[in-house]
Amino acid sequence: MNSINISQKAKNKHLNFSHYEFIINSLIQFNACHPGKRNIGKTQFIKELASTVGTTVSNIYSIIKDATISVKDYNLKVHYELSAMAAFEKKSKNHKIPNNSKFEKSKEFISLVKQEVKSNRLSSIDETINYLKLHQPDIIKNMVTVSTKTFYSYVHQGRTSIKPIDLPRMVRRKKKELEVIHSKKTERHFHYRKTRIYQG
Repeated sequence: MNSINISQKAKNKHLNFSHYEFIINSLIQFNACHPGKRNIGKTQFIKELASTVGTTVSNIYSIIKDATISVKDYNLKVHYELSAMAAFEKKSKNHKIPNNSKFEKSKEFISLVKQEVKSNRLSSIDETINYLKLHQPDIIKNMVTVSTKTFYSYVHQGRTSIKPIDLPRMVRRKKKELEVIHSKKTERHFHYRKTRIYQG
């Protein structure tokens, strides 16, 4: 393991650059000590590395993947190296993506679904999306799509021109309330509707 001391990351916080450097430098040292068959003891090494840093094993593998870069030498031969900066920048970039980025990227698909739903008022959003994916994949193959659940969320948030009242399956009838009468004589419960009139 790397001789450099590293503190575990704080709970519910992202790894900082020093953690990335420690992970990558530790891996480089491990690979140097285990040339050739590098898988020997590597799984246990990754587990210990994750425990030392305070993260998950899957996150360590993800960082290694992001840190792997291809480099060409003077003979234009490609070989691979590990870069802590490359991994950190990639993760930092992903963390800065705003929550509405999916909405912005999928505007073309959302517009198509809106058009289809409004042209056929009997079709729901899930029917329309499933139809496009199953029967018209060529039309949407270059579009960023969203799931039915996500689309319904956009509708409820008012981010589309479709309103809940426009959809056949989003407006539910309110159930009629029932009252319970407790009879002291019989100790029984009777249910009746508010709107119904009983004559004695």
